[in-house]
Formats: sequence, C-alpha cells, structure tokens
Amino acid sequence: MSGRCCLFYNNSSNAFQSSIIPMVALSMGVIANVARFTRSEMIEVMGSEYIQLAEAKGISRRHLIFHHAIRNCLIPVITVLGPIIVGLMTGSMVIEKICAIPGLGSLLVKAIEVRDYNVILAVSFLYSVLYIVVMLIVDVAYGIIDPRIRLGKDEA
Repeated sequence: MSGRCCLFYNNSSNAFQSSIIPMVALSMGVIANVARFTRSEMIEVMGSEYIQLAEAKGISRRHLIFHHAIRNCLIPVITVLGPIIVGLMTGSMVIEKICAIPGLGSLLVKAIEVRDYNVILAVSFLYSVLYIVVMLIVDVAYGIIDPRIRLGKDEA
C-alpha cells in the first residue's frame, strides 16, 4: 500500500484532500435531515394566512419568501439544528476511528479501551460543555431571528 492514499488521514501536504471523505460521511445525513425539515417547515409557513394575505397584496414571490417566510421557517429549524450539531461532534468518533484521524473522538475511544477514567471524564466533560455552548448559541439565535422571543423585558 503506497503512502499516497487520500482516503484516510495522513500528515502530507494534501490534508484537505485527505479530509474530503470524512467530511462527506459526516455531513450527508445532517444535510438530508435539515433539508427535509426545512422543506416541511417552509411548506407549512407558505400555507399560512399571513403569507396568503401578502400574496393578495401583490408582494413578489421572492420578497415574500426571503423577508417573511424564511424568518418564521428558521425558528423550528434552529431548534433541531442545535442537537444535530452536537450529535455531529460526538458522532465523529466513528469516522475518526475508521479514517485514523487523531481527534477527541479517537482519544475517547482509546481511553475507553485502556480504561483511563480521567481522560474519559475530561472528554465527556468537554462534550457536555460543547453541548451547553451550542444550546446557548441556539437560544441567542432565537432572539436575533424573531425579536418577539427576546426575554428580560417586563411588559406591565
């Protein structure tokens, strides 16, 4: 077997070429799920009454989609996207092990194999912190996309 195999990780100058197959393997399922969910949400939003009213007023289809429908469509998509991103990070363990890529996933697998409990706890803690940070970003994105969701204001 030659050292020029671009399917698996190697330390040569073609690092991007070596990472194409792991990126495709990790992203195909995520892209399909997000696209399916976005499509179903867009169909639901486009059938709502305020979209029909805007169409009746003569607003162009492009303006209607990009300025009215996308904002309401993105809220449920972002809700699903947060846990999917965390699942993508933790699911990379399998790809790292198969493609021999050094990373947190392969470190966790090696620590489990040799029963190194300190490393297992540290990596698990890091994955937990990443989950909390991603969910915090999702909550902040809610307020950016839809100002009605913002918290902290007393409406008395």
